[in-house]
Amino acid sequence: MMNYFAAQVKTLCEDHYISNVSKNLSHRKENQKFHFLKRKLKIKKRGKFICEVKPVFPGYIFIETKTIDADLYDIMRRTQGFYRFLKSNKDIVPLNEHDFFLIKHLL
Repeated sequence: MMNYFAAQVKTLCEDHYISNVSKNLSHRKENQKFHFLKRKLKIKKRGKFICEVKPVFPGYIFIETKTIDADLYDIMRRTQGFYRFLKSNKDIVPLNEHDFFLIKHLL
C-alpha cells in the first residue's frame, strides 16, 4: 500500500522542484510519484473573467510512496528549493486518514 507524505518547498517553484527531483530520482521512478495540487479559477479582472490555474496548497507537494527511505530523503533534501518534510525532518509521518482522503479526493 502506498502512503502519502507532505513536503514543504519554495513557493512558486513547486513544479520546478518536482521536475528537478524527478530527474535526480530517474533510477527509481517507479517507486514514488510527486503531486502538486492545482485548480482552475475564473477570476474577474477589469470586468472580464479570466481563467487562472492556482495552487490548492502553495508551497507544499505530496509524495506517493511506500516509505521515505534514505535514498529518497537525501535526494529530496539536496534538491534546491526543499525546506522540510512534515511533521519534521526527524519525524516524517504519512498523512493521517482524514488528510489522506482529502488529498485523494483532490487528485
